[in-house]
Amino acid sequence: PEIKLGDYKNAKVKMQKEEVRDEEVFKTIEHLRETRVKEKIVEREAKESDKVIVDIEMFLDNVPIEGGQGKGAIVIVGKDYIVPGFDKNLIGAKKNERRDFKLPYPEGHHMKNIAGKIVEFKAVVKEVYERELPALDDSFAGHFGINKFEELKNNIRKSIEYEKKHQAEEKAEIEMLDKILAKTKFGDIPEMLINHEAQTMIAELEHSVASQGGKFEDYLTSIKKTREQLILDLLPDAVKRVKSALLIREIAKAEKIEVSEKEIEEAQENLLRQYKGYEKVEARIKEEGHKNYLRNVLNNRKVIEKLKEWNVMK
Repeated sequence: PEIKLGDYKNAKVKMQKEEVRDEEVFKTIEHLRETRVKEKIVEREAKESDKVIVDIEMFLDNVPIEGGQGKGAIVIVGKDYIVPGFDKNLIGAKKNERRDFKLPYPEGHHMKNIAGKIVEFKAVVKEVYERELPALDDSFAGHFGINKFEELKNNIRKSIEYEKKHQAEEKAEIEMLDKILAKTKFGDIPEMLINHEAQTMIAELEHSVASQGGKFEDYLTSIKKTREQLILDLLPDAVKRVKSALLIREIAKAEKIEVSEKEIEEAQENLLRQYKGYEKVEARIKEEGHKNYLRNVLNNRKVIEKLKEWNVMK
């Protein structure tokens, strides 16, 4: 399509800077601490910080709730379990003891039939585990290949700082492109391009679900949509992605931004080192089609970096 560029050098996007709070660091440390917890079954009543295995039955006005029965649910006393306050009702209970209580279910819960309502629970304690968390010292840091606990804390802080900076850059980049797109005029975009992009987005989503151990069909069921309905939902974003790609290509032409053969070869060599020994992947990387793909990716990256120089204030 015909593209008429507007001003793409004065978007004046301000990149946000967020400090890392101490509580964020300690939250990560506590998560790591949980991975090293030691547990043992105890013959006593449940108390704060114990792990309790419970069988649960849920009722609404004395009527059993469909899907509200569960066996072997894990509850850590001191941490909210789906319904705030559930864990507190298990304190003092021993193995095989039943506790009956009522609690308000969260307003925004996906089970609309009970969201925001008072639910009756019958919870039978099956086991009580005492949990021993490791001390936060140099020995704890050693489990992660670090000699000193302070060094572990500093590494975690740097990791969070990097993540926040990365998120801020992404946010600024999106805002920048939105502002530039708003000043750009596009001719009619072929439907084929938009449909192709929507299919690519679906494929990316499928890969994301699979990488987390899920099935795409189950994901579609959870959001109550068919594949076709999801494609329709994605079309506005697909249009935006196509426009962004066309915009970047047009700016590359206007500014004569190109990737050298040396840069492509270096990227290719880096990939070959990364996948050394994987013959099929190595063969794919060496294909001319993949070389063209690399050229496109690197060229886009160059244009984006140049646009950030012109438009993002740090």
